[in-house]
Amino acid sequence: MDPLTKLKNRRGVQYWNGDHKIPTAPLNRYLWLIDIDHFKRINDEIGHDAGDATLQQVAKILKKFINKQRCLGRWGGEEFILITQDLSLAEIKKQADELLTSLREVEIVHGINTLRITVSIGVSVVKDPSDHMWSRALSQADKALYVAKDRGRDCIAMATDF
Repeated sequence: MDPLTKLKNRRGVQYWNGDHKIPTAPLNRYLWLIDIDHFKRINDEIGHDAGDATLQQVAKILKKFINKQRCLGRWGGEEFILITQDLSLAEIKKQADELLTSLREVEIVHGINTLRITVSIGVSVVKDPSDHMWSRALSQADKALYVAKDRGRDCIAMATDF
């Protein structure tokens, strides 16, 4: 458990991935990497307390998107990981739009500062729970995340190698 956000940590997420059966078609297990845009600026300009408050608020919003078929964790730093296996490919965009909107609308008040944040999301498919496939899906989601950042942030990018 991550002590700051009260979400699963890396080990908890990896355990969940290995412990839960991969869904059958037309559903897939999707790995979402969610990164807070310009997070370093919050820490550098306002302070690490503001950064911690931001992480906690993002975690609180992300928890609203969890159900029994999903897993949420803090992957590290300002990066979160979401695993879904109850959505079709067509439903991913709709769910991502709802998530992006929810986070965009939040105001984080810290002292005299009011912060608004956005996130970028990279999504890939986990074809089986093996360590090899997990590493591959992580790498693909990370590359997709950088595509989202390159597109201007505050959006989702899907890995193309399904």
